[in-house]
Amino acid sequence: MALIVLVAIAVATRWVTGQPHLAGLAVSAIILAGWRFYVPIWYELDLEGVHQTVFRRRRVIPWTAIRSCGMASAGVLLLPNADAVPLDAWSGLYLPWSGHREEVLANLRYYLGRQSGFDARV
Repeated sequence: MALIVLVAIAVATRWVTGQPHLAGLAVSAIILAGWRFYVPIWYELDLEGVHQTVFRRRRVIPWTAIRSCGMASAGVLLLPNADAVPLDAWSGLYLPWSGHREEVLANLRYYLGRQSGFDARV
């Protein structure tokens, strides 16, 4: 399905602009923007924080760096600011449930609930 959408975008861009290089640029931009949908990403929650592993590169987001979170149906967005800031989603980390909703929520309640200034209503 994703391939059909990319081909449709390329054809539509080529038809509207008449420029084949713009069609390639449009498709490249969409692939670049959605790379996280196509690459396996592993998450681990422990005493240090949230560990994110992509292509054997490990990134640790300490619990103290997370000031608020936004709940979604398929996961939670961990944010570095307590107040709503424009473009917050770009600086945050989206943590999908992946079938472990209750375990993820329990970890968030435990680790983030101990921080002063964090809203523990996760």
